[in-house]
Amino acid sequence: MEARAKQSMAATMGTGRGSAGGEQVAAPFTVVEPVRSGRFVFASPHSGALYPADMRADPALPWSSLTSAEDALVDRMIASGPAHGAVLMLGWLGRA
Repeated sequence: MEARAKQSMAATMGTGRGSAGGEQVAAPFTVVEPVRSGRFVFASPHSGALYPADMRADPALPWSSLTSAEDALVDRMIASGPAHGAVLMLGWLGRA
């Protein structure tokens, strides 16, 4: 993967991840532009692990139950897309 794409992904992957107990996120998703023009858009809408308080998950619900619905690691599977001309759309909210 080209250095610019790696830096972009590293910055993106570190933004807004984790449980959201008061954590502020600028947007529920991030768009990573490709290094060169291409025809594809790869989306990972539910691979985030961010659960804002306003999602109102049942406090009695085990964390493992919430995370079992995530598309875990899909964002990493498509991470090389920008180096090959694909736009990435990475969602930070889990699928609760």
